[in-house]
Amino acid sequence: MPVVTFDLADGSRQRMIIDTGADSMIMTSSLATEGHLTTRPSDISATDATGTAHGVPIALVTRLQLGGATFEDFDAITSPQLFAGVDALLGYPLWRDVLLTIDYSNRVIIIGRGALPPPDGKTVLPLRFDDRNRLTLPVTINDRETWLNLDTGWGVGGILELTAAHAAQVTWASAPKPTIATNAANGAIAEKIGRLGGDVKVGRYRFTEPIAGTNTGLGADILAAAGIANFTLTLDLRNMRVRLDRANADPIRSGPVYVSGFDCDLRGAPMRVLNVLPDSGADRAGLRAGDLLLKIDGRPARDGLFAHNGGDFVVELSRDGLPMKLAFPMTTLVP
Repeated sequence: MPVVTFDLADGSRQRMIIDTGADSMIMTSSLATEGHLTTRPSDISATDATGTAHGVPIALVTRLQLGGATFEDFDAITSPQLFAGVDALLGYPLWRDVLLTIDYSNRVIIIGRGALPPPDGKTVLPLRFDDRNRLTLPVTINDRETWLNLDTGWGVGGILELTAAHAAQVTWASAPKPTIATNAANGAIAEKIGRLGGDVKVGRYRFTEPIAGTNTGLGADILAAAGIANFTLTLDLRNMRVRLDRANADPIRSGPVYVSGFDCDLRGAPMRVLNVLPDSGADRAGLRAGDLLLKIDGRPARDGLFAHNGGDFVVELSRDGLPMKLAFPMTTLVP
């Protein structure tokens, strides 16, 4: 996912995701407080873990500087928390009056002026909003055109994310398998991941038997971050066009999907294990929900988790106050 960072006056570094799947700017309540932003009540409500509904305050962002681009006087919905380690989501409305280019291969974001040429069905495609104000583009799945939500902020699953109804209609080379629940901004996602049995075409580009995810809570089909990251994406919302650039038009094939077999609360120190995937390497080695991770691969747990390169995990943990050490391989979820 495209992430930009910035520092507050107190020196703390904040992380924001460019999220074309979001129809607003969203930030954590703590960021609004630390940034000394003015807030006001709204008619938006959210339900907490106890089932109690609370009003969601709106913060006024008077100035946001991203490189040489300045955005002024826009609203942001506040939320007690977003994804672990993320402080704000920059939804598509922020980019309405600019050309936004996300160059994934060079890890560069370019904000400029101008317009894309008219759609040609190859590299420049039309955009449109669906009935829920989601930004969509045309994608062909198994020779059938559909419009998918263009979502740079969707990092769960694979190249695509399909609703349960659509997943039941397509052919799978490898049937979707359940993975551990993922904590997202709007709650836990019970995800299944598999490999489609045909091609997916986006303009002139072809994904061959791509990895796709599905879950019952999904409201729309999605072209997800893992798919978009194969291109340099330029967004022209003023003219409702998107350009996808790639060095060549060779078919794109997804490799196997390997998973750790567990997830944990990244905000904790030590990190607490939240879920363990049944019959995974982690499960067979004896890792359990509630374990406190002290070190992974000889490094502090959080650093070790993000630095892990695909070999066996070596985990030092505490369970009921007793130290333990486990070793286990990554789990192949989709061959």
